[in-house]
Amino acid sequence: MRRAGEATSGRGRALWTLAGVAALEAVVIAALLFAREPWPADDRAERVDPARTAAAQRAPDPPARAFETAPSPKPGESDSLLPAASASAPESLVAPPSTGGAVGIVICGSVAAAGGGPIDDELVAVEFSDRDAEAVPVRGAWSAAGFAPGSVRVSCEAVGFMTQRVDLDLDATRPVERHDFRLEPAPSIPVAFRTPDGELLRPQLEAAMVPGRLRAAATLEAPGAELTDATPQLGAWLEFGPRPRPEGPNFHLAEQGWTGLVHPGRPPPFFVSAVWGRQVLATEEVTTTDAQVTFIFALDTFLAKLASVQARVVDRADGRPLGLFLAQLDGVLLDVGDDGTFRFARVTPGTHTLTLFPPGAWQRIAGDSYTMRAPGAGSFERLEVPIECQAGEHVDLGDLAVRSTVTVRGRVRNAAGEPIVSSVSVHAADAGVTVGEPALSPLIDERGGFVVHVVPGRWSFSAGLASTAGSQIIDVTDDIDDLVLIGVGAPAGN
Repeated sequence: MRRAGEATSGRGRALWTLAGVAALEAVVIAALLFAREPWPADDRAERVDPARTAAAQRAPDPPARAFETAPSPKPGESDSLLPAASASAPESLVAPPSTGGAVGIVICGSVAAAGGGPIDDELVAVEFSDRDAEAVPVRGAWSAAGFAPGSVRVSCEAVGFMTQRVDLDLDATRPVERHDFRLEPAPSIPVAFRTPDGELLRPQLEAAMVPGRLRAAATLEAPGAELTDATPQLGAWLEFGPRPRPEGPNFHLAEQGWTGLVHPGRPPPFFVSAVWGRQVLATEEVTTTDAQVTFIFALDTFLAKLASVQARVVDRADGRPLGLFLAQLDGVLLDVGDDGTFRFARVTPGTHTLTLFPPGAWQRIAGDSYTMRAPGAGSFERLEVPIECQAGEHVDLGDLAVRSTVTVRGRVRNAAGEPIVSSVSVHAADAGVTVGEPALSPLIDERGGFVVHVVPGRWSFSAGLASTAGSQIIDVTDDIDDLVLIGVGAPAGN
């Protein structure tokens, strides 16, 4: 009884601790909101779709408008729409001292433009170095709880503004720590892609069916011939649509022939490059905030650089050609012919991954539309082949041999032997057992049954996220009709 009482007491303390975290964070948010006046009616009228992807379209226009400050308050209005921010080092809000920080430290503050104007909440994210979750402001006030004493980096970023970062030294004797962010507008650089005769390049690329995406990228250093994942990029590239809306914030720029905007998220100097796929075609250095960049390319520049890729799919067992496969390269899908051959005639230079989907793993639904079924549903293995294409090169991969699969049928049961509905994971237990599908998740029916197709080899089968006892490593050499996995889940039929 004493042990049961102690456990109950511990759970009680845990519940009170969680309640304390939520209550303290709610009080801080309420205090920050109470400390400020409501947004002016004009600002409320401008707030639109909360989706951040749509809100990104409202980023400040370059170059002059990007640095405008908010209008001065009208007579009778408060000098500031936000809680007062100290010009010196961040200071804590008034709060009683902690006796050990049992509920964690709360970090809070406000976000506004450097000129004092508000920033749309949907454009803002506050991130912390010790966690994946971010805090989204409510009417400019943000708060997050549960921090341990020590150093934590807090970053505030907003579309159209330069990111700010601050290192806070958290102390258990200060249960609430405050920092107010005042963000400077980021420069926006208009970029245009044109032909030598001054025409827009994008319509000509589309008419010639040139694959790949031509875009602009900002980097701190001048990039090499290829923009890889290891090359740090600054900010974002916002490309205007082919038919911009007159009410859109960048309509006047699109009408003037600009292709899009680079938002580097920092002041100059930096470099802006024209990137096609991964290939860097040209680079310009930007040294002023009012810069505009125009890249000029002839259509033949792209056509001359296009490569091609061809191959034939064969059965590894007997070398016979295999049809009914689906080949994918850079989002382009091709049906493999009955003779097993296929050819991609227009491929951008650079590194690519060719994927072969076997029969049974895909289905044509209408015209050129396809649907992909669950991995592990094919009569042959799915194959992934890395490809390196040079400009103008014809790449012949020869015969691509694939292995046929065997069928594993199984059931999921709990420890009492009752059928349950649970998740099932199938992993390759041997290195190189398959290229394209190192992990499979077969679908479970209402009776706890599953079917998965794998190539022969050693495979690990497990059921239930919370179960380790149900894991089995099996040397699969032929079809298996009744594999029983023990796991945790809801009873079948419920």
